Amino acid sequence: QFSGGMRQRTMIAMGLGNEPGLLIADEPTTALDVTIQAQVLEVLRRLNGELGTAVVLITHNMGIVAELCSRIVVMYAGQVVEEGPVERVFAHPDHPYTEGLLRSVPRLDGSRRSRLYSIEGQPPQPGRQPRGCPFHPRCAYRVERCTSERPPLLELSPAHRSACWVTQDGGELGAAQAATTVAAATANPSGGAPLLEVRGLVKHFSLGGSLLSRARTVHAVDGVDLEVRAGETLGLVGESGCGKSTLGRVLLGVYPPTAGSVSFGGERIVSQDQALLRRHAQMVFQDPYGSLNPRLTVGEMIAEPLAVHGLVRGRAAGERVGELLELVGLSRQHGRRYPHEFSGGQRQRIGIARALAAEPQLIVADEPVSALDVSIQAQIINLLQDIQRRLGLSYLFIAHDLAVVRHLSNRVAVMYLGKVVESATTDELFARPLHPYTVALISAAPVPEPARAARPSGMVLQGDIPSPISPPSGCRFHTRCPIGPLAHPERRICIDQEPPLAELARGRLAACHFAGEL
Repeated sequence: QFSGGMRQRTMIAMGLGNEPGLLIADEPTTALDVTIQAQVLEVLRRLNGELGTAVVLITHNMGIVAELCSRIVVMYAGQVVEEGPVERVFAHPDHPYTEGLLRSVPRLDGSRRSRLYSIEGQPPQPGRQPRGCPFHPRCAYRVERCTSERPPLLELSPAHRSACWVTQDGGELGAAQAATTVAAATANPSGGAPLLEVRGLVKHFSLGGSLLSRARTVHAVDGVDLEVRAGETLGLVGESGCGKSTLGRVLLGVYPPTAGSVSFGGERIVSQDQALLRRHAQMVFQDPYGSLNPRLTVGEMIAEPLAVHGLVRGRAAGERVGELLELVGLSRQHGRRYPHEFSGGQRQRIGIARALAAEPQLIVADEPVSALDVSIQAQIINLLQDIQRRLGLSYLFIAHDLAVVRHLSNRVAVMYLGKVVESATTDELFARPLHPYTVALISAAPVPEPARAARPSGMVLQGDIPSPISPPSGCRFHTRCPIGPLAHPERRICIDQEPPLAELARGRLAACHFAGEL
């Protein structure tokens, strides 16, 4: 009966039941959106400051480390490779792995035109570590000594230790940055008719009833208008429970719509006939392991859409499977293996290959990188962009990581409680958001830089998203809005009248009675 943020706070309360001196928080915000994440981090910060509770935060989110932590310990292949004060390590990393992690992070203030830096290769499997420094097969700075001798963890400056032969011998990191390939980060789609067009889309779920209670309705998607153009990426953001994933599934015909229309390539899709979408629109899921059949080999899974849609058969199917595996950066031999034999990043590549098998025009990517560490995340983001440029695909990219959405997307739509509340080009939306909810999302996004970790507007959105069973009247955001009736009781219009999604400038849509005020 609780949201993700409420459940996480309940777990924190349970952890504090015996008044511990130390609280170990293992990825406490990975599955949470940025606003609830900010609330949970504020709880941890208050525990640390007011109660003196020490906190060990285990995370792959470098922005959270910059915002919350005073010291950082970086681990690779089961050992500590660097540790020190957060400000010192972020400003001057002394281990190539730390430098690679920091450079792999997409930033809200970074360039959208540059390809993300990624650490190539995969971490070694436990029990099969290479000789010498375990990072040397992936290291751009390695010297001959790295391949035979394991470096000790030594203090190179006060309270800052690192295990790297290069920096211990007086070498400097940073020279490899010049080798970074620069390419356009996002496709530049041409104008014309939209590939996917949605008008007034509604999806309600009935919870049924009993002798003692009435039937209730979940307003998961409640009147959505949007379009995805050929060759573009539309980012879809919002808090958990706002209807993003449900919208993606309705678009692909997994759920039939309650009302509204979906058109693909100019042809209206009827819920009873999903043949067009089954072939030309595919999905990449958040959990790469849960979405793959453990009883089938990778090759069998990728070949399945080829047979279902009658694209190729026999030997030609095997050849096509090999081409798809190579397209996503795997080898043809991987087709003989099963999903459990791959890492998380490799499994996500397999999911992308399976989605590409039907030769779709549109891919709905539902949180495809949220469970991955930053270095593997950068590889998958670069892969998605490479495939888009090569095949001319369109993406509906659903995520709660705003920096990733900003890097990948041409346009962004913001959802709140089943409705789109703002839509604009990526540059316009992040430069000047018009809806107060969009402002709150951007304000809550952590910045991977300790000196700038304080929130730009000092704004942390309070409370949880209301229940979609009984959404508020008028503007659905008014119960949490910093410029609505909570702060200005005279603004009854927010309670009484639902604002339309209106075009305030060319290509800029917002559903707010006081758009742009915040």
